[in-house]
Amino acid sequence: MVGLKINEFWNMTPNEFMKYAKVYNKKKQEQIKEQDMLNWLLGKYIAYSFNEPRKYPTKPFLNHNISYDMSNEEMEEVAKRNCMKLGGEIGDGR
Repeated sequence: MVGLKINEFWNMTPNEFMKYAKVYNKKKQEQIKEQDMLNWLLGKYIAYSFNEPRKYPTKPFLNHNISYDMSNEEMEEVAKRNCMKLGGEIGDGR
């Protein structure tokens, strides 16, 4: 496993090792899901190019240029939430 040195491995209990194994398996599953999604998307492109070449998309399917317009109050609220999540403190503005 990446990030686990041989000395660390031999000094671990089985329960400690299982934590590493679970994280490794979860990362692998996420990589497999991502690869599956990319393969599915490639299949869509191939289907369009083979069956309906005139309708082949000019932009990628996942090209979402969505812009969110937020007010100053909304931006301040998001900043406060992020600060609290990161363990910061919010002062009273003085």
